Amino acid sequence: MAIRDFLAFAKQRHSAHDYADKAIPANVLNYVLEAGRWSPSCHNTQPWKFVVVKNKKRILGLVDSSTSAAFVIPPPQLVALVLDVSCLGDSEICASTPEGGRMDAYLCLGTAAMSMAYAAEAKGWNCSFLTPDPVKAGKILGVKSPDTVALLVLLGKERKGVFQKPKVRKALKEIVRRERA
Repeated sequence: MAIRDFLAFAKQRHSAHDYADKAIPANVLNYVLEAGRWSPSCHNTQPWKFVVVKNKKRILGLVDSSTSAAFVIPPPQLVALVLDVSCLGDSEICASTPEGGRMDAYLCLGTAAMSMAYAAEAKGWNCSFLTPDPVKAGKILGVKSPDTVALLVLLGKERKGVFQKPKVRKALKEIVRRERA
C-alpha cells in the first residue's frame, strides 16, 4: 500500500473549483473508475453506473444544472454517478421500506464518489463534487427515469495560484457523542 498515513492524506485533500484545461490521462481515469467500482455498497448491490463526460458543452450544461455551479470553473472531464434502480430488487434492499432502500443506494453512491476522489488525489489529480438537477442532467446525458443522475465528480488539475479557503473542521467533541453506560 502506498498510503502510509491515511488521516494525513485525507486532511491534505481539498475540493478544486478552478480547473486548468488539462485532461486526465486514460490510465488515471481508469484507476479512478476502478476505485469507484470497488467501493462498498449495501448487500453488494453496486447501485451505480458511471458516465464519463468529456464534451465541453455537456460539462457546462451539467455544471450549470448544479446547485453550487456559480463558483466552479468547469473541469476538462467529469464522471456522472447514476443511481441504477434495477439494483434495488426486493431481495437486496438493505432497509425495511423501498424508500429506505433508495436512501441506502444514494449513500452507496457517496462511497463510490469518495473513493474516486481519494484515487484521483493519490494519482496527483484534483476533484470536487456537485449535485445536479436530476431532470436536467438526465436530459443532457440521456438517462431514463427511474434511474437518476445523482452526483457529479469533477476531475482535473487545479489551476496554479487559485484561492483556497482554509480547511476548517469542527472539533471532535462537537460532533461525537458517546453511548450511555
